[in-house]
Amino acid sequence: RNCVPRDRNSFGVVFQANTGVEVCTFSLIVKNASSLLGDRDPVKLEAEARLQHLVRS
Repeated sequence: RNCVPRDRNSFGVVFQANTGVEVCTFSLIVKNASSLLGDRDPVKLEAEARLQHLVRS
């Protein structure tokens, strides 16, 4: 999977512990919602950039 946490102190592990939601699930929700917007929509681009940053952290 492309969003498996790299270490136990990563954002993904902390996010899941605090919310009960896996980062992969959260990512799918954001991607599905953003698919309703146009490819060059600034809101979509910003959401995708922030999501990528969160997954990498």
